Amino acid sequence: MKIIEQLNKLPIKSGEYLVLPNINTPYFIIPLHSRCVFNDAISFVKSRNIFGDIKRYALKFLPFIILKSVFPVISVKTKHIDNKYNQLILPWNQDIYNKFTIFNFNRESITLIKIGFGKLKKMIENENLFIKKANGINNNLVPQIVNYSERKEFSKIETKFYKGVHPDVLPESIKKFFNKILADSKEIKMMDHPYFSKIFLEINHTLQNNSLTALSKLFNDNINKYKEDLIPIVLMHGDCTKTNVISKKDIGDVLIDWEDSIDNGIPIDARYFEFRIQIDSGNYWEINNLIDFLVVAHYIYLLIRHGNTYKLSNFLFENNRFSI
Repeated sequence: MKIIEQLNKLPIKSGEYLVLPNINTPYFIIPLHSRCVFNDAISFVKSRNIFGDIKRYALKFLPFIILKSVFPVISVKTKHIDNKYNQLILPWNQDIYNKFTIFNFNRESITLIKIGFGKLKKMIENENLFIKKANGINNNLVPQIVNYSERKEFSKIETKFYKGVHPDVLPESIKKFFNKILADSKEIKMMDHPYFSKIFLEINHTLQNNSLTALSKLFNDNINKYKEDLIPIVLMHGDCTKTNVISKKDIGDVLIDWEDSIDNGIPIDARYFEFRIQIDSGNYWEINNLIDFLVVAHYIYLLIRHGNTYKLSNFLFENNRFSI
């Protein structure tokens, strides 16, 4: 079974794991080493609504014999003999072939491990590279790397785990971080910008191939409007969203998930945070300037890059207002 074959390669403890909801779409792979370990692992699972809270509460109290009769259980036998930590495993997008996120925990400490196989191996390597680069600008805002390694088959990054709240407003410390990057940048015409040049062709190609006429018109109308405008070349985080910002009194503000970061990016990170707050809450985004447009272009590109092209057909436009 492929899922067991991949799990056997990971730095996890051998033993039984419960797979939720099933083998084909494994959202969570939860250790069954003991009731205490199982409940601790469940505590890392974030609920989207009250129904999720109820399900999580029920899982904590259902006897193992019932859980095993309802959900699939797999047996993992790895070569890792360090029994200090237990693990909750989350296959990225339920993909058990390419990427795993692992909560590595015991009662004293918690770390977060990301492992990338195949095409996603480079994403892990990229995250390590840009955490180090951002650390040189402000080491208080980036995750602390505990361990990093590259192997022929996969790359692994382990960072300190940060527990706090996801703020609805981008913290001033992170705004200052992006402003410092912007202050040291050089400007170039939008159409000559290396990042926009890269995403321009792919976006246009995808929109035309999928007959997304309204979206294609919005995209190209704004290109004609702003093509002579200057735009800085900056280090870009690429996914500055609410869930990737963690705030807590004792740790301050931390910006996590640097996988999509690039050197020759566009200065949209702060506005992208606001954009996702608006869009994810069902509100519209109004395009009033070049940055507002580039935020939308970047969002479209990320959907295409991560294989979510089908979502583009849900976009709505009216008077240069963008909504889903």
